Parts: sequence; structure tokens; C-alpha cells
Amino acid sequence: THACQEVGIQSPPLSEFRSLIGPPIQDLARQLMPGIGADILEKLRLKFRAEYDHRCYSRFQWYDGVLEGLQVLYAEKQASLSIVTNKPTRPTGDLLQSAGIARLFEYIVGVDYRVVNGLGSIFSCKKEAMLFALSLTGCPAEQAVYVGDTLSDQKACQESGVAFIAATYGFHSWQPQELDGITNVRSFGDAVDTLCNLLPCAKR
Repeated sequence: THACQEVGIQSPPLSEFRSLIGPPIQDLARQLMPGIGADILEKLRLKFRAEYDHRCYSRFQWYDGVLEGLQVLYAEKQASLSIVTNKPTRPTGDLLQSAGIARLFEYIVGVDYRVVNGLGSIFSCKKEAMLFALSLTGCPAEQAVYVGDTLSDQKACQESGVAFIAATYGFHSWQPQELDGITNVRSFGDAVDTLCNLLPCAKR
């Protein structure tokens, strides 16, 4: 809302914005405001990123069982944990550091990981980021599992050949037909149990 006000456009309803969370802000803006011009879109992106990356990113609550569950997965030692996210790399790392769990993750691959590390440009989509993360870890796609809560997460996994677990407790309101044939969990505890059952079959 603040970013929209700064560039002089009407912000979308919060409920609508929240229901679509997942893709990068510029993709959301195009979807919510189809007529937005390229110049305004770029200004909006920069305003949003400045607001989120330096201040608003810390306004959150951990889902129940996340901090404890990650420790369990890490202790299993049968898989390495990495994060692939559309959030910027440094704020994501700051959140994990503040909770004392950054050490659990081999890689934290945010949308700007290549920029932050002097390796190239911002990822154009989560599929690109996911494939890059796989190359960093040396993990074949068929041995990887991704837990995500949005349709864009599911799409990235389908396109990358990575197994997907839908976290139905997250942002997207999953419809029954969307979950047909898809492994899904209703809590992070369920996700941990599901992953632990898969780990003996996987190297990573």
C-alpha cells in the first residue's frame, strides 16, 4: 500500500494481494493491475523492495512447529536443507539468523542471490532459482523435494522435475481439485513427518 501511494496508484485490496503472494512483486503487480505501465511498474518494484527489504520483512510470525521441525530435519543428517525463495537473499538470511537457525541451511537462494554474490542477474522466475540451487548443491532434481505454499511453487517444481509438497497452511487457499494427486500437509509438523519418511529413499 505504501509503495502504491508513493508512485500515485491505487493499491489492490489486501485480501486479494495476500491470496496471490508467491511470485515477485512485479509479477503480482502485472496480475493485479493489468494496465500498469513499465515505468510505473519499475518505480513500484523499487519502492516495494526498499520498504520490504529494510523494514517490513521483519513483520512476521513463524508457523507452529517450524523452528523445532527444522532442527529435527537437520538432525536426521540424511538430507541437506536449502531455501529457494522469491524474497531477497540478505533479509531472508537476517530472519534465519535472528531465530538462530541459519546454520541449518546449506544455501539460502533468494531472488537476488546471483547479484549478491557477483554471479549474474536476478532470477527471472523460481524455476530458474531452483535449478541454480540444485547446481550449487550438486543434487539431481529427482532426489530433491520442495515444500511450498503457492501455485507458483508447484509450477516451478513441475518445470524443474522436483518433487513437491503443498503446505496448505500457508498463503494460498488450496482448492480440492488443485490438490488432486499432490502430496500435501496441513502443518509443518506434518511436513517434517512426510520428509522424514522420504529421506531414506533420497541422498539429499
